[in-house]
Amino acid sequence: MSLIRPLLLCVLSVIPGASWACRVPPAEQLVNPDVQIAQANDIVLAKVISAAPRFENGGEIDYQFLVVKRLAGHGEQLFSLSGRAPGRSRDTTFDQHQDEAFWRRGGGRVMNDVDCVIHPDFVVGKTYLVFRDRPMTWRSFEEIDTVDDRSPDHDKWFAYVQAHVRRDRDRDPQR
Repeated sequence: MSLIRPLLLCVLSVIPGASWACRVPPAEQLVNPDVQIAQANDIVLAKVISAAPRFENGGEIDYQFLVVKRLAGHGEQLFSLSGRAPGRSRDTTFDQHQDEAFWRRGGGRVMNDVDCVIHPDFVVGKTYLVFRDRPMTWRSFEEIDTVDDRSPDHDKWFAYVQAHVRRDRDRDPQR
């Protein structure tokens, strides 16, 4: 009987910690592509040119990007984003974003972590379509395959975003 009480206290102390995990992603991370594009003010096709650990443990990485093409916004040609070490996300182009899995609710290569925050990871030398605005979504950091200097226009996600930005700009020249 004396052993049961300490064991019960240990089990109960662990349960509240489990409730801190992100069980349901925030709704703003799962918006459909049209809403994401409409809310965005800064969209760039950018190549990762370097990655450096932010802290001694190397858990956070500062990624440096070079803008290849600006679709929306008026920003610098070089910028940095903080993220996690490469290899955590589903680093896939979804067959140049032709796969229907990408287009369904919640599609995208980077999901939120247990803290309900998106911590993207990138690969130096690869090119990504980056939505630099908040809120971040699961589609905010999609790899766009530009191997062998291929045009990004063949990628369905890139072409879709580019067409919507142009259409919105034609409607609202101030954008």
